[in-house]
Amino acid sequence: MLLLHVGYGLRLRTLCRTKSVGDMDSLKLFSLKRGIGNITPALCESFAEAAAVCLDKNNHRSGVELKVEGDLQGNFSLVWIEVTEEMRKSYNNLLQATERGAYGIAFLLVDRMTDLTVLETSAIGSGIDYWLGPRSAEIELPFSSSEARLEVSGILSGKQEVGKRLQRKRLQSRASDGSNIPAYIMIVEFSAPISKVALRGISNECH
Repeated sequence: MLLLHVGYGLRLRTLCRTKSVGDMDSLKLFSLKRGIGNITPALCESFAEAAAVCLDKNNHRSGVELKVEGDLQGNFSLVWIEVTEEMRKSYNNLLQATERGAYGIAFLLVDRMTDLTVLETSAIGSGIDYWLGPRSAEIELPFSSSEARLEVSGILSGKQEVGKRLQRKRLQSRASDGSNIPAYIMIVEFSAPISKVALRGISNECH
C-alpha cells in the first residue's frame, strides 16, 4: 500500500480547482515557439506545426472552437498560421503528427488552465509523458519540485474513442504512482476538436 506524504490531499484538491476561462478565449498554437517551461522553443514549435497539420487534415480553419471537458473545462478558439505544403510533407506520418500535435495543445492547456508548467520529459516506462511543476521551478530545481504528472494521447479522428483512450491512459499512468503526486490525463481529438481531461490521484480520483 502506498503511503501518501503530508499535504498530498490538499495539493490534489488545489489542482482540481480550475481557472475560470472567458468565453472563447484563444489558444495561439504558434505561441509555443517561445517554449514552455524547460521544453525548448524548437521542440514546442514542432508540436505547434503538428497540431496545425492535424487540424488542417480535418478541414478545420484557424479559429475553430476547442471544447475542454472533464476535470478541466473551457472553450477556446484555436488559432494557427496557414499550413503550407512543406508542413504537410514534414508531418506526413499522421500517427506521429497526432501525438506531437496533442502534446502542443496539452502544453497550452496546462499553461492556461493551471498554475503549473512543464519541467521535463519523463523516462520510458514511467507511464506518463512529462513532469509538471510550479512556474518558479522552470530553471533548475531538484526533481522533488515536481507537483504533477502529465500523460497525453492524440486521436486524429474518432470522437467515440476518447472515453476508452482516457480509461486506458488512466491505468497506464499508475506506473509512476510511486511519485505520490497527481496525474493529469489529457486526450486530444482533432476532428471535433475536443480535449477530455482527467486528474487522478494515487488512492482516489478527482471529481
